[in-house]
Amino acid sequence: MATDTTVIIVTFRSKSIIEECLDSFSGYPVIIVDNNSGDGIEELIRSKYPKVTFIQTGKNLGYGRANNIGLRACITKYGLIINPDIFIKAKQIKELEKIANKHKNAAMVSPYFVNPEWDLSNHTTDLGDSSIGEVQQDIYSVAWVTGCAILCDIAKLKKVGLFDENIFMFCEEHDLCNRVREQNYKILQSTNILVPHAPGMSSAPSTKITYLRSWHWAWSRLYLRQKNKGTFKTIYSYPKFYGSYLKGFLKAVFTLNRLAIIENLAKMSGTLNHMLGFKAFDENDNPRGLF
Repeated sequence: MATDTTVIIVTFRSKSIIEECLDSFSGYPVIIVDNNSGDGIEELIRSKYPKVTFIQTGKNLGYGRANNIGLRACITKYGLIINPDIFIKAKQIKELEKIANKHKNAAMVSPYFVNPEWDLSNHTTDLGDSSIGEVQQDIYSVAWVTGCAILCDIAKLKKVGLFDENIFMFCEEHDLCNRVREQNYKILQSTNILVPHAPGMSSAPSTKITYLRSWHWAWSRLYLRQKNKGTFKTIYSYPKFYGSYLKGFLKAVFTLNRLAIIENLAKMSGTLNHMLGFKAFDENDNPRGLF
């Protein structure tokens, strides 16, 4: 089956969910970029899904760097980036393609995400503050889309510069969307294409993963702020961010909330590291925030 789209999935300890993701659609070439999961996912994919192109990075490169590998490996016009906890159907991919083909200036097209447990019979959509305006019925021009499923025009994204590889995780899609709009390309979202998303299932939870994610959430927010608003405004914001995390930490200690203690400790560390000028990756190209 000839197609204009390759599906790109970045995995990290996603073995428990990847089969449901892959089985939700068919007829499209797939590239999986695995961030050194070590959970047996490579053996599973190579044995059960031999047509899938499996790329092993050998280390945890994060979201943006790994997706860039997938985008560069594509030979199709479009690359559909999806998280392992996205369950999209082939007809929905086709609808995204139709939108991209009709709106020639669109660099990114996204569906609308719903929880698999929601009752969709009475569901209403809300794009919040991301909406810029409706370009046609149920299709909106938006300022940004979440990175869990994006149909990307690869040639346009290469002109923009793909994902910023200084970021390990979080805010990569916001940064890319900013640069897409700076180049006068459109970002579209269809509220008529409802795709199930099971957040929190894309990687196995653990204390280390919670700390790592929280560390980079804090660091990446400041990195994006500095990139868009400048160093002075970022320095001015340090006390606000650090103070909010310190407050959350003290409250968590008082209430014996172990998860919140870990999250806020990590965010304080990520903020402090950004203040001191440390990058998201260390000198060996491993993500900071590991312990």
